[in-house]
Amino acid sequence: MSRAIGDTVGSSCGVISDPDVTELDLKEGRDLFFVVCSDGVWEFIASQEAVDLIAHQGPQGVQEAADILAGEAWNRWIAEEGSVVDDITVEIIWLFPPKTGKANGGSVASSVPSRAGSNKPG
Repeated sequence: MSRAIGDTVGSSCGVISDPDVTELDLKEGRDLFFVVCSDGVWEFIASQEAVDLIAHQGPQGVQEAADILAGEAWNRWIAEEGSVVDDITVEIIWLFPPKTGKANGGSVASSVPSRAGSNKPG
């Protein structure tokens, strides 16, 4: 895992900011979407669970899927750790959204829950 871009303290103890890169050939019909989340999401949510949730919402529900995934991560942190919640960021990009004849708005979404005084995402 690469992280800590610009974190000079982290780099002094071996944390690197060099990204891990993998090149894939994407295929319409097989590859539906791309999801990137911070480690606060992956702590309590399995990859397949996230994939199932996002696929269920579909490309038109991409913002709702991002919000649900972020909210579920938040709720699991609260259930497991009480008032401690790690960073939670969700980015979803549908690779081949349906062709509607209009701009493909709604095929990209992000969600970061609000932490101020609440146990629920904002």
